[in-house]
Amino acid sequence: MSQDVKPRIPKIGEYVRGHGTLVSIQDITPIVNKQDGYIFEYYNATYELRINGKVVSQGNTYNDFYGLETCLETAVGDAKEVAKELSVNSDVEVVVVKITGYSCKIPGIDKNFYDDKFKGFRGTENGHLADVPESKYEDYWSSKRGLLVHEG
Repeated sequence: MSQDVKPRIPKIGEYVRGHGTLVSIQDITPIVNKQDGYIFEYYNATYELRINGKVVSQGNTYNDFYGLETCLETAVGDAKEVAKELSVNSDVEVVVVKITGYSCKIPGIDKNFYDDKFKGFRGTENGHLADVPESKYEDYWSSKRGLLVHEG
């Protein structure tokens, strides 16, 4: 990054590595004096072993460290390996679950360590009091049914 360009606050819809996609900005003055809360949407993924639809084991959890939705690619790759190792029979299914989470953050440092065109953010001590949506869980891929989520 050139020396004359200062890190900036992202615009709604922009992806900020290490935080997620900025989806809204809220006035959280009662929680943090004179601050706006920046609500980020982020993704995690995990895989589950299911027998006849019932979860019997959960695998690793992955995040988007390498970029937007990279956790899904990694989880599906690992889930395919697990399914292959287990020689999945008709009762056992390996399913990747996409987790959409939300967090409230405020600008905290001059630049984001992972994406220096943006300002850095830190979590708020009471950020859970902001109007942040509940996390969503959805089946993304299955060893028996393939890709389950079709991006629009």
